[in-house]
Amino acid sequence: MLVTGIVVAVSRGMRAPCACFGGSSVRPLGAAHLIRNTCLLALLAGGLAVCGLQHARHGLGGAVLAVVAGLVVTLLVTRWDDLVSLFAPVRHGSR
Repeated sequence: MLVTGIVVAVSRGMRAPCACFGGSSVRPLGAAHLIRNTCLLALLAGGLAVCGLQHARHGLGGAVLAVVAGLVVTLLVTRWDDLVSLFAPVRHGSR
């Protein structure tokens, strides 16, 4: 739904800033948000596929690894606009 919502909003010309995940970004909705939400959808699909294939119980090490990986992904997703701004080309504007 997030991917579809952004595609519809951008196709309608909406240029409102994204307040996703409680962010206060000034960057308008665009390709970066579409990429982020597509990645989240791919992670969801991959996780569901792996859960369906799991037959054995894993120990504490696997759980700790999953929690740490989840925290890293969460940090990257919630700060996505900052990361995009960090790597975006610098635009020189008039003062």
